[in-house]
Amino acid sequence: MEELKHKIAVAAGITDEQAQKAIDVIREDLKGKAPKAFHQEIDNVLNGAKFGDSFREKAEDVCVKVEEAARQAGSKAEVLISEVKEKINELFNSGKGTTGNSK
Repeated sequence: MEELKHKIAVAAGITDEQAQKAIDVIREDLKGKAPKAFHQEIDNVLNGAKFGDSFREKAEDVCVKVEEAARQAGSKAEVLISEVKEKINELFNSGKGTTGNSK
């Protein structure tokens, strides 16, 4: 943010303190107009980061969580399928050995 503050101070012919106040006003105005999801991104950009850095980090975190959830769902599905197969086998095998005729 020091670089941005210096640019504003030089361009406007104001002190660093005044430039900081200008940045703070701009920050709050942008946050007031942007969804909350963008607030961290606004802070990051004003602090010198590139736009999208925080979104990229969040996306990577979401990907890790989705992968873990998919692994867990797959494991649960395997267990469920195994249980269903077992029940079907029990159902069809329980009648073996009987002829079905009661005469």
